[in-house]
Amino acid sequence: MGTRTAVYETRTYGAVRGRGNYLIFPPTRLIYERELKMSYESLEFLYVVFVLSPAFTMIHEFGHALFGLLAGGKIESIVIGTGKRLFNLGIVHFNILFFLTANCRIVDMKRTSKTNRILFYLGGPLLNIVSAGLVYFIARQLGVNNRLIFLTYMLFLVVGIGNLIPFETKKGAKSDGMRIYSILKHGVTQQG
Repeated sequence: MGTRTAVYETRTYGAVRGRGNYLIFPPTRLIYERELKMSYESLEFLYVVFVLSPAFTMIHEFGHALFGLLAGGKIESIVIGTGKRLFNLGIVHFNILFFLTANCRIVDMKRTSKTNRILFYLGGPLLNIVSAGLVYFIARQLGVNNRLIFLTYMLFLVVGIGNLIPFETKKGAKSDGMRIYSILKHGVTQQG
């Protein structure tokens, strides 16, 4: 028996059968190996889901909270994720599907001018973009250049810029960009 090397193919559906068994790896990678080994791509996937997702979500929501506080509001809660509650850290609540969604609830904002409301919705994406810049700057200063640093930088940047795009989901949830657009066009935004 000779040594088998891993074969990677990108497929949307199904699997390709080789001379041995086949194994489907997340999300659409197929790996053929004699023994099951954790691949580097799988570790990157776990890093993105369990480290980066909560990190950029918390930073995003803390950006909203910061501008809410500057506008004279009080943070009622910051909820990371959806589904069943895992644990609380003060006013920050972590739910089981922590990588899907989040929200920051501010009450009693004293300064509710158009500018303050725009800054509140801009705070999350802005902090994500600033975090991307910090990761890039620190990595360059330390001479670190690997895929995980690049993934971190890009995901912070994509989340920041992506949230500035005006869109509304089928369930009525609005992006930060849509809320800013609504304030600029109509002078108001509805919760949802």
